[in-house]
Amino acid sequence: MAQRVSPNVIILDLSRPVMNGLDATRQIREIAPNVCILLFTMHESPQLAQEAEKVGVNEVLLKSGDTARLLRAVRSLLDA
Repeated sequence: MAQRVSPNVIILDLSRPVMNGLDATRQIREIAPNVCILLFTMHESPQLAQEAEKVGVNEVLLKSGDTARLLRAVRSLLDA
C-alpha cells in the first residue's frame, strides 16, 4: 500500500495482527525509503526505542499521550 499511495507519513501500531510494526517498517523501508514512519505503541522501553531506530522508525509515540501530541509529531515529521 505504501508503494501504491506514496504517503509522506505512515503511522503504524507496534501490535498489528499480521506483522508487528517493526517488521512492517523493515518492509516499507525497502519500497519507500524516504517516507516518515511513526510507531504508535503502549509499550515503553529503551530496547524498543533502539530496535525502532535500527529498523528506520522516525518517531516512537506512546498511546498514553494526548491527540495534540500525535498531531505535533506528524507535523514535525512533515516539516523535516
